[in-house]
Amino acid sequence: MKKTLAIVLALVMVLCMIPAMSADTTTNKTVSDKNYTLIVKSVGTQVGDVAEEKQANSITYNYNFEKEDADVTGKWSEKTKMAYVTIKGLDDDLVNDVTVTIDGKKLDSSIPGVGFSAGEVSFPVELTKAGYSDTYLVQITGKNATNDVTVTETAKVSVKLVNTAAYKDAKTATITNISSDKKVVDAYIVGSKIYLDYVATPGEAHIKLTFADENGRAFSAITYANEPSKIAAICLDGYTIPADQCQKLDKSVAKFYVNGQEDKEIKFKLETAGALYETKKYDIVVRKEIKEADPKGIYFAEPTKTIAVGESFTPVVMGVATSKRVDADINPGTGTDAQVVDVKDAKTVIGTREGVAYIQASYTTNAGVKYLSTGSMKIVVTAGPSIPPVDKTTTYYVTCRNLNVRKGPGTSYGKNGMIHRGDAVQVVEIKNGWAKLANGTYVASKYIAK
Repeated sequence: MKKTLAIVLALVMVLCMIPAMSADTTTNKTVSDKNYTLIVKSVGTQVGDVAEEKQANSITYNYNFEKEDADVTGKWSEKTKMAYVTIKGLDDDLVNDVTVTIDGKKLDSSIPGVGFSAGEVSFPVELTKAGYSDTYLVQITGKNATNDVTVTETAKVSVKLVNTAAYKDAKTATITNISSDKKVVDAYIVGSKIYLDYVATPGEAHIKLTFADENGRAFSAITYANEPSKIAAICLDGYTIPADQCQKLDKSVAKFYVNGQEDKEIKFKLETAGALYETKKYDIVVRKEIKEADPKGIYFAEPTKTIAVGESFTPVVMGVATSKRVDADINPGTGTDAQVVDVKDAKTVIGTREGVAYIQASYTTNAGVKYLSTGSMKIVVTAGPSIPPVDKTTTYYVTCRNLNVRKGPGTSYGKNGMIHRGDAVQVVEIKNGWAKLANGTYVASKYIAK
């Protein structure tokens, strides 16, 4: 009897324990092999493309790396460009105590825009210049609203990142001329140094640079320079130069703003529709209270010039004491028939009708000393060509300060005069490093450009 009673009591105790045990037990739920709504969008460039795929586990995101903004969250490097991948459609029971791992590593949800929220999870990926494809194993673990179901959902997502930016050929540009308002600053280049010699204390000024391409030719296509300037223009579509730093070249010339506090080193960059150009590195040397050497008078390098109707040329004016070319203004001489020649921009003389004319030159040093040419230059304008006719010529311009003209194609030939930077020459042919001019003389071809 006692044995039977003990067995009954034991059964009662077991039955009483069963509900208590059931109340402490949670259910595990595993979710995998689902399709999702996938979204990829840039972190920095809110106006960029947004990719979206529904009922999928793979997605392709197209972006322009060159137009992407760098990190705006402060979490990554300021040079890093990022995007968010968002997975929507996670299990409805993922509500409480949710944690996320990406390829086994816990996701840092302290980054703005990253982490789990309302049935979706977002994680970052880096945007690179080359682009790439990767597959991410995303595991989300959490509990339902009553905390009696533990849910583990595994999503395997493939992301393809494609950079759509079109890259241009990288080429070398050269500076063939530099000029400035010498009353404020005298700008010139010696080797790899750009000198800015200010007449007084360094301050605001502009300098003009003439550029040439890798073949020494002037830029004829639409070209932009991307150094800051106060005459900035809006770049065309397809150009990578920031709008606040671009200016369109005018006949291969760009105008740059200087303030006397320039960086010690600089490279000039240019861009056409098909190529990116960059000059060599220049050291900027700023000097103050540098007065121009007094030329003690000016004179024309040639006393007489014969040109044809419609032909133009730039007279060369020299300093008496310095024997250097000066950037003088040209004006018709007293009593000259205005119909025989026209003077453009106070620099270029154009033959307009047969006859004889005279021109004079004026020059003011940066110290304020004014000079008039010691004599006039005689211009004879003829109806026909002023040089022996040839089948075909091409106009080139001198790119160095002084260029010897020789009687034959080589330094062993005698000199036949000298021409100067900016002078136009008519070239018949270029061969073995020497250019044959229309008048039968020669110059070294590396010192001229179209």
